[in-house]
Amino acid sequence: MAGGSHVLVCDGAGAEDGDGQAEAAAAGIGEVIGQLEAFDEAFVFSAGLLAGLAAERAGGEHALADKLAMFTQPAWSKLKIAPEDVPEAEFRHDMAVLVGSAAEQLAQAFAARAASTQAIDDEALRAQLLAAIDELVTPAAFDALLGMVQANQMGVRRPSVVASALESGALEWAEVCGDLTALRDAVIATQASCGEDSDGDGDDEHEHEPIEVIAAQYPAEFAPEAPAVDQVVATDMFVALDGSAVFPLLAGINHACRPNAKVTYEAGDDGAAVCGVLVALCDLAPGDEVFISYLPDVEFTDATELSLEERTEIFADYGFVCGCSLCMAGE
Repeated sequence: MAGGSHVLVCDGAGAEDGDGQAEAAAAGIGEVIGQLEAFDEAFVFSAGLLAGLAAERAGGEHALADKLAMFTQPAWSKLKIAPEDVPEAEFRHDMAVLVGSAAEQLAQAFAARAASTQAIDDEALRAQLLAAIDELVTPAAFDALLGMVQANQMGVRRPSVVASALESGALEWAEVCGDLTALRDAVIATQASCGEDSDGDGDDEHEHEPIEVIAAQYPAEFAPEAPAVDQVVATDMFVALDGSAVFPLLAGINHACRPNAKVTYEAGDDGAAVCGVLVALCDLAPGDEVFISYLPDVEFTDATELSLEERTEIFADYGFVCGCSLCMAGE
């Protein structure tokens, strides 16, 4: 079922103006996804995978299911390490309740979306999708996908698509200079408004610089005859794209706080898919085990900037205690 996960998860797909039921369903899925994202991005990633699996099942396909079968899928509710001040049984119960509640909300939101969206015009396919949602979107399935994502996901950062196109010359400066000036003004206005007293209590919500100071950080204007691509790309007008991905081969590489390799990301041959590339950080002899860092910063390779306690807290989310040479030495 092509585009099925998009139909279920994206709050703008198939909700045409004037269709109250479809609009309500779109708002519902948007609210659920927003709640999941506020708690943990892994929940959103897993929700997208569940939507893809349901759509695939409805269409009689299994490519995504086959890929996910390559990964271990420990239950997330059992993978998480309980805080020292919370009894183990209480913590496990709370985690199970959390996963069950999220799965129930997703099942209801997906079903409402599938029943109302105008993106599906085949009623037999709609019925198959509803049946797949009922079968697959369960607490146990969501718990397993969450565990798989938590244990295997890797942070991915890609430059802004527009910035990359400008730097490579794929996008002509003269085509966008007017839009860039408007974007500049919008960014400056947004940054300035972040510190306004929106609730009327006499206090600024955030400390901020005067708008004149903020504006001075950006080019005054973007003229076709005098492009300054590097100057624009260096500002926060083009925010890098951060996300998560799972790669079967890379997921099998063990962690070390002082790794001998790192993972970088490049666009695939089609310009859209992201490819993970393993890069050695030092000379490796045949038979040497390759280690990467699981620490969250995608560019981070030196764990000495974090204390042992800080690293231990981070690894608790992965469900393991690090036993690398650095941690064993207590550094």
